[in-house]
Amino acid sequence: MRVIKGKLVAVSPLHVGVGVSHGGIDNPTARVMIKGEMGWEEKFYIPGSSLKGALRARFEEFARAKGIHICNIFNSECIEDEKKEEEMCPACRTFGNQKIASKVRVMNAFGINVRSSTQPGVALGRTTGAVVHGPFEIEYVAPGSSFTFEMIIRDMSKEDPRMKILDEIFTEMKNGNFQLGGKKSTGFGKVKLEVESDVEV
Repeated sequence: MRVIKGKLVAVSPLHVGVGVSHGGIDNPTARVMIKGEMGWEEKFYIPGSSLKGALRARFEEFARAKGIHICNIFNSECIEDEKKEEEMCPACRTFGNQKIASKVRVMNAFGINVRSSTQPGVALGRTTGAVVHGPFEIEYVAPGSSFTFEMIIRDMSKEDPRMKILDEIFTEMKNGNFQLGGKKSTGFGKVKLEVESDVEV
């Protein structure tokens, strides 16, 4: 089992939304209540499911670029009744599906040193170009803010082709070129992984 721990640092503004208003903000970033030494406090966080989803999407892009067949997760042939795990696509065998468990576990990432701000936004109609929603306020985590990071990978050797793809993604993350959250097409969501430990246990 491989355990990777460290920090995720926002390189650009980061918006991992929750879909409901909070404190007068239309599009807030995710928060959670944590019990610490001083009692309960509200912290910014990135859900593990959001991180895992971004990792899977990038894994699929890397695999397809190498000519490796990856199933459509929304209409997956990998979950057909007669399918065995070894016959499933690498993404399903790595991140799981409705039939098999994931080999990758990604913990919730809790804010360590987080600053937030807001910016106004509007939604435009694609055909008319007119405003169809807004103006509204979008909250984002400011560049330089950091979060905990912990990921556990099991049942994969260093020589496994799937691990080699994961290591390519980790390199991208270490270089600050990995994106997650919303508004990625406008430059949001770039994060950098600062690894503190990477061990086999």
